[in-house]
Amino acid sequence: MEILTTFGFLHPGLTTKKVLLTKEGKVKLFDFCLAGDAQKVAALKKSQIPTVTLNHFPPEMLLLSQYTESSDVWSTAVVIWEIMAAGNPPFPVENKVRFDEEAWPEKYLQIKDQILFDCWNHNPSLRPSIHHLRGTFVAVFEKLITDSSYEIPIPTTYLPMRAS
Repeated sequence: MEILTTFGFLHPGLTTKKVLLTKEGKVKLFDFCLAGDAQKVAALKKSQIPTVTLNHFPPEMLLLSQYTESSDVWSTAVVIWEIMAAGNPPFPVENKVRFDEEAWPEKYLQIKDQILFDCWNHNPSLRPSIHHLRGTFVAVFEKLITDSSYEIPIPTTYLPMRAS
């Protein structure tokens, strides 16, 4: 996501389904667009979803039809959460909009970081940058790698793509 942003792209509608993992373990994203087109693309995607929630789009898109780099930060945090929580979204589908920080997936308690929660600030200008989010997680994982007693859990929901 940081590279996309650097080159003037945004990713409205980012979900775990738009994140691919190659045989070599590299992550690839698809279905992104130029930043100038993001608002229109987001509006189109929003119209194609029967029930839109905060798991799909940030509040500024839901309420004001605005999509910016800060919107990508929101969506990236949702994707990170869903990967850690075995596909469970961070926000209840009911009409509640408050997030419960105590719901952090237990097997990932050692990487719990406030920055992820800051990504879900309803004020887009108060969210961290995608660069800051990435830097925080890199620092957390580098610390864990030096601690040989920690074993990074491997999600059981991963299914490799079949070769054509």
